[in-house]
Amino acid sequence: MTEQEKITPSSENSTDTLDRLLRYAVQKGGVKSNQIEPAETRWGALLDRFAQMQAGPRVADPEAVPALIYAEFKEGATRHDANVIAMTALVLDIDSHADLDRARAALAGWEAAIYLTKRSTPTAPRLRVILPLAAPVPPRDWPGMYRQFAAVLALPGLDACAEKLSQPFLAPPGGGHFERLAGPWLDPAPYIAAARQAEYNALPAPEAIGQQLPPVLPLDPQLIPVPLRGWIADVAHRMQCPVDYCAVGALVALAGVVGAAVGIRPKRRDDWLVVPNLWGGVIGPPSKKKTPALSDMLKALGRLESAAKDGTQQAKVAAADPETKIKQKLLKKELEAAIKAEHEEARATAAADAYVEAKGKKEAPSRQRRLLQPCAS
Repeated sequence: MTEQEKITPSSENSTDTLDRLLRYAVQKGGVKSNQIEPAETRWGALLDRFAQMQAGPRVADPEAVPALIYAEFKEGATRHDANVIAMTALVLDIDSHADLDRARAALAGWEAAIYLTKRSTPTAPRLRVILPLAAPVPPRDWPGMYRQFAAVLALPGLDACAEKLSQPFLAPPGGGHFERLAGPWLDPAPYIAAARQAEYNALPAPEAIGQQLPPVLPLDPQLIPVPLRGWIADVAHRMQCPVDYCAVGALVALAGVVGAAVGIRPKRRDDWLVVPNLWGGVIGPPSKKKTPALSDMLKALGRLESAAKDGTQQAKVAAADPETKIKQKLLKKELEAAIKAEHEEARATAAADAYVEAKGKKEAPSRQRRLLQPCAS
């Protein structure tokens, strides 16, 4: 395509079908090259160029025919499916059982260009159909949309390679048939919706989540430490609840009292230390005495908490007493005076030691000096 053919219309969203802008890429360096150059042309100008090319003599060298990819690519990208941003036209290659009249009838009502390809022969014609899209199609929706539209057309002999995102298509090679079907540009929206619905319908039916839980093994009382076994068994019997509920509460209460004050070394000659910090919870159906069982096992811990709170409260009251505050001030002054006296005593001792040390050293004899005055005779 020359620069004169790449005409930019005054408005890309023009209502005139022929004036709408079509974006594509031109393959550079031959049909096997991955180098591309982005381009955009009025649809009408592209049709005129294709008609001129097809009206001329057949090109002997396929390398001389421009190859177009009807897609938008990332800036500076090469021809690869991963670099496609959106598809701008749908191309159909009818490589077998090609019938021009049947193709016209199937495509009636859409804007399209139809021409014979370079491999077409009088006995085995091959058709290429280009349908510009009214809206770009993202790569994610392209395969489904393409297949839905092909299924609606029901044309035999369609080449599946035309579905590829970065597939290049040669322009008309010359010496063959070319025609335009007038109509609106193909709207991909209904076919995208149909493809997504078909993709959803193809999903397997959701399976019900099983509600059957395997039975939980009962707690063996022999696993409970001997000092706690009788207490836990007694509470469980009186509550008429599983032993598990009481055992959980007892162990967590004891661990809360001990906390990090005690560590256990399970291995005799190893420094592996286990601190008895435990988190516990009771799981069971409603109305199975979970809360009463835990409350009974935590009574002792509650009494310890109450005693600690009483001691803290008494300490707060004592600290707020005026007599206590006076005693605290007096003790503070006595402490400051004692510290000050200690510092002064230390300084005096250091000064005395320095004086004694200085006196104990003998001074070197000084040189005698005399002042002589001249006298007259």
